Amino acid sequence: MALHANVKEINVFVEGVGFLGLCDSFKEPVVKTKKIDSPNSAVVDSGVLDKLEAEAIVRSVNDVYYSAMAKLHKAKFVFKERVTESSKDTTLVHTIVGSFDLEPSESKYASEKKYTLKIYPMQYTKEIDGKEVVFVDMENYICRLNGSDILEETRNAIL
Repeated sequence: MALHANVKEINVFVEGVGFLGLCDSFKEPVVKTKKIDSPNSAVVDSGVLDKLEAEAIVRSVNDVYYSAMAKLHKAKFVFKERVTESSKDTTLVHTIVGSFDLEPSESKYASEKKYTLKIYPMQYTKEIDGKEVVFVDMENYICRLNGSDILEETRNAIL
């Protein structure tokens, strides 16, 4: 996907309940590995993933969020984005299972109440037009990027 894609809409589904049009922004998890400085000043890959975090700004919260919070690290969120690039629509689906924090904005007279949703994924899947491009399972040391499992050697060594 090109860098000049324009986001047309972002929708969030919490535990299967849709909140269409109520998600102002979404910052997807960044999949990266921890780096180590080697004695010869090169930066090498540790073979271990950094923690994942996602963040969204939502304009509505109801009791389904609190029911999901009670599941601790097993709450399920699905973010669906529709972006346009060169007049072609692309659908991105981010499925996240993990724990989360919900931080309300300051209440001000005649202003819209918003909430910052911070999610700490245990599992994360990103699909572009139905094709899996990222799959991470933190508990089982799985990280597939375009079908290639970058943690296979690490997993085989420790499990």
